[in-house]
Amino acid sequence: MLWRDFLDFSKIEVGKLDLEILQVPTFSLVDDHLTIMCTTSRLRSVTLHTFLSHALPSLFVCDPARVKQILNNLTSNSIKFATRVLIIVDVEKRKKRKYRRR
Repeated sequence: MLWRDFLDFSKIEVGKLDLEILQVPTFSLVDDHLTIMCTTSRLRSVTLHTFLSHALPSLFVCDPARVKQILNNLTSNSIKFATRVLIIVDVEKRKKRKYRRR
């Protein structure tokens, strides 16, 4: 996993990372993955709670593989290094920020 992440980072640096941009159901994208992670968390006696904001759009335009990769990295590391018995994954919509090009 770490090696694949490193390769992806290298591709980003040289502008060669191919993304598959799709419209996917937001709830399914997050919930399907975190349902799998619940099994892992139970094995480590850690409770995993997920909160999805009602303000989230029903469809999310993204590269689902990359989003799942990010969710996997965040949740698996949280479970692996948890010092408490509860992990909360809170997914919400944030206001768009205006970025300036340099």
